[in-house]
Amino acid sequence: MLYNQDTVEYDVVSKFILGQLFYLKIYEKVYFKLCNKKYK
Repeated sequence: MLYNQDTVEYDVVSKFILGQLFYLKIYEKVYFKLCNKKYK
């Protein structure tokens, strides 16, 4: 039981971290596009 609980927790945390990184990448792309429009 303990082992299963730990793996589920780890899975949720890893998915959360991957999700955060994914959103950061999208945010970076949008941010750079906005900056390029401002400076050009």
